[in-house]
Amino acid sequence: MNAASILADAITVLEQRGMCSSNFVIASGAVDAFGALAVAAGSEPDVWMGLSDWNAPWEPSDRQLVDAAFYLAELVLPGRDVVGMPLDDLITDVGDRLDAMSLHEVLDALAKAAHEAGLAEKAEARA
Repeated sequence: MNAASILADAITVLEQRGMCSSNFVIASGAVDAFGALAVAAGSEPDVWMGLSDWNAPWEPSDRQLVDAAFYLAELVLPGRDVVGMPLDDLITDVGDRLDAMSLHEVLDALAKAAHEAGLAEKAEARA
């Protein structure tokens, strides 16, 4: 599993479970984009609460999940330098932006982020 596949799989999660806002997951099972990323990575939707400490020792799968979130942040926070942004701030800022988007716009952002992540991962593999 890598960031590109997590982002792409999050699209299916949102399509199947439905999208909510302001929460990683609600009682009906609907998730926000971060919840969808977590489910796509094989975690619980609210895994972000435990990952929000930037200095935490993450497992490799958690690192891929966080990387996916940063690819998404680069798209939905244009002009912002997200490199090195504390994860808690990223979740808040990206979450606020995504909450204002339609499902179609969120799915489009995930698809574009997956494409960018895939290109970056291919370039890294060649290096």
